[in-house]
Amino acid sequence: MTLSPLKARDLQTPARCYSVASTETVQGGRLKTRTLTGTIWGDFQPDTPAFVTGTDGRGYVVQTATFIVRTRAGMAPKDELHLKGADWIIRSIDEGADQNFRLRIERTV
Repeated sequence: MTLSPLKARDLQTPARCYSVASTETVQGGRLKTRTLTGTIWGDFQPDTPAFVTGTDGRGYVVQTATFIVRTRAGMAPKDELHLKGADWIIRSIDEGADQNFRLRIERTV
């Protein structure tokens, strides 16, 4: 897929970027630590939310979106973005032919 070149007017949505580390606790649980790595601006393109049934049989509303940016700035899948008042998990990062990056992000509503 070829992305169109981003122009400054397309970069209207700021997102705070967090790296995420998960460590095991002595009780056998997991502790998630978020570290702010910076702020990035991009073009936010949300998808229509979808109802999904989890493995536990409960229903969830999941929202996915595409966030197109000029640099990945050290971001990796499973890191998080805080944008539009919500926390989003980065599911994948693809580089386009025009050197822009397409982040597929997801959140549970």
